[in-house]
Amino acid sequence: MEQVSALAYLLAILLIVVGLVWLIVVIFRDNVGWAIISLWIFPLIYVYVIKNWTRSKIPFLIHVAGIVLMLVQINFLPELPLE
Repeated sequence: MEQVSALAYLLAILLIVVGLVWLIVVIFRDNVGWAIISLWIFPLIYVYVIKNWTRSKIPFLIHVAGIVLMLVQINFLPELPLE
């Protein structure tokens, strides 16, 4: 069971990272200024997603899927005894 949990964590991290990298690439293709500022001030990535939903919805949804999977894993993680 721990192996399935570990694989789910790895998948969640992969989805989060792939979604963010894809979002940054989309932002760079659209406007370099937005991209540089978004790298410095991280929440601006989400402002860009709201303003440009049609271009950024797929990478954003992949990113959100990774976050949801991570939260599900955290909530349903069995309590392991410390040894």
